[in-house]
Amino acid sequence: NGGEKVWGDRTVCDEGLPLYTFWGYEYDGIFRTQEEIDNHLWAEGAAAAYKPGDARFRDLNDDGQINEDDKTALGNPFPWLTYGLNFGAEWKGIDLQLFFQGVYGNEIYNALRLRTEGTGNEATLSTSMRDVWSSANPDGNIPNPFGNPINTENSSRYVESGSYLRLKNVQLGYTLPANWTEKIKMSRCRIYLSGSNLFTLTNYTGYDPEVGGGVDYGNYPQSRTFMLGVNINF
Repeated sequence: NGGEKVWGDRTVCDEGLPLYTFWGYEYDGIFRTQEEIDNHLWAEGAAAAYKPGDARFRDLNDDGQINEDDKTALGNPFPWLTYGLNFGAEWKGIDLQLFFQGVYGNEIYNALRLRTEGTGNEATLSTSMRDVWSSANPDGNIPNPFGNPINTENSSRYVESGSYLRLKNVQLGYTLPANWTEKIKMSRCRIYLSGSNLFTLTNYTGYDPEVGGGVDYGNYPQSRTFMLGVNINF
C-alpha cells in the first residue's frame, strides 16, 4: 500500500514491482583504462577508488558517480509461463511416452558465482576464471576479484535468464503379443525402459535452472536416471 519497502539480501518488495524483485546495479563490463574511469566517474573524488579491471556499472541518474541512487530492478524469479507437454504414440505393441516441462520469463540470481568467481578463499574457483582481468590478461571479462569491493555488489552480472525446456521423462515400452502371454498364464506383459532428466535446453550457466526461490547457491542438479521394468498382469 505504498508503505515502507521490504528489503532482502538481494531483493526488494515495493509498490508496482513483482514480489522479491532483484535489486542492484546494471553491470556494464570492465574498466580497461584510467581514462575510461575518469570519463565515467567525473564527479569530484568519485574515480579515486577505482582501478583498471574493476566492474563498471551504469550511472543511471547521470551524476558522475556510482551509489545507491543507481540501483534498479533487475528482474524477478516468477515465470511468465510454466508449461508441460505430453506426447504419446503406440504402434504394433510398441508405445512411446514423452513428458517435457519448462518455464519462461523468470530470472535467477546466480549466487554461486560470487564464490567461484572470487578470490579463491571461499571455494574452488570456476574454470571461467581463466578469463579474469589481470595485468597479464588485460582483455579478461571477469572483474578483478582483488579490486574495488563494489565489484561483488548485487548487479545484473549475477542475474541470468531462468527459462528452460527439459525432457523430464521418456518411456519406451513393448507389450508382448497376447498369444505369447496366454501360453505362460499371463493376461498382459509389458517391458519398458524409461529415463528422467535426459536433456535440458537453457542459457542459464549454473548447475540446474530448477531453482526454488530464485537464488541459486549451488543447488545439486537433478539426477539423470534410467530404469528398466516389467508390468505383468495375471
